[in-house]
Amino acid sequence: MVADRPLLLYLAPAAALLGWLLATLARRRRVARAAAWSAELGERARRDGRRGPYLVGLAAGCVCLALAGPRWGRLEVTTRTRALDLVVAIDISRSMLAEDQAPSRLGRAVREARRLVQDLPGDRLGLVAFAGRSYILAPLTVDGGALNLFLDGMSPDLASEGGTALAPVLAQGTELLGAGTEGADRVLVLFTDGEAHDSAPEIDRAAARLAASGVRLILVAEGGTAPVRIPVRDSTGTLVQYLDDGTGGIVETARDDRQLERLADAAEAALVPADLPDQAGAVRDLVQGFRRAPGSETRTTDLVPR
Repeated sequence: MVADRPLLLYLAPAAALLGWLLATLARRRRVARAAAWSAELGERARRDGRRGPYLVGLAAGCVCLALAGPRWGRLEVTTRTRALDLVVAIDISRSMLAEDQAPSRLGRAVREARRLVQDLPGDRLGLVAFAGRSYILAPLTVDGGALNLFLDGMSPDLASEGGTALAPVLAQGTELLGAGTEGADRVLVLFTDGEAHDSAPEIDRAAARLAASGVRLILVAEGGTAPVRIPVRDSTGTLVQYLDDGTGGIVETARDDRQLERLADAAEAALVPADLPDQAGAVRDLVQGFRRAPGSETRTTDLVPR
């Protein structure tokens, strides 16, 4: 057994003793006052409530034990829902560090993704990060808390390959959603600024396969159309320099609406504008009418709060 607040666990005997002592003093005072009124009433007061101080002491000790937050054992929790399958894919390339949206393109994408997780309780959600390659961070699950943990750590440092490739994330999203629940709609929500380094034919083929597999794509645009520099900051958030191209030139980035529109046409996707204040709300409204299927998920919880 472990406790959230071990100190209270050690203080439980002292609390029980103090409760017994105070209740005993209170009982003696009550008996004395009754005896002062009449001998018969005093005798009755002595006979009644003899176990009271012990019960009060036991209660005080138990309250202290409960406040200590004891945990032990293992519990299997089965969650039953009517859910759709939705994968959130976030662009973590260096261009997403541009600060033409507050706090940055990546920061806004993570914030909107976190709100989306909060707004879709019970749906089966997955999480993918991508740059030059695509990485599955969380498979489809109803555990929104697990997704939030991964969202907290979103950074370009997660990617082993730089640049931005859209075809691999479309393919991996299709594959991940292929293991979803039968009878439920499958949705891929893609947060990106649209800057891609793979070829247009590759992206078109991946988009066509995604549409043919029945996956609905929702593109969420991030960033502005005016070229901006990409800041490089240290762990304290202090600006160190601006990203350069290795030859002394400063890299500039801008949202690529042409690529986003081309991808939306190829995949028959919905496109959420970058200047929309509530992007998560727009995605939530889009999936509101999608088909959901009954499902369940069993999770094992260790050290259950008692």
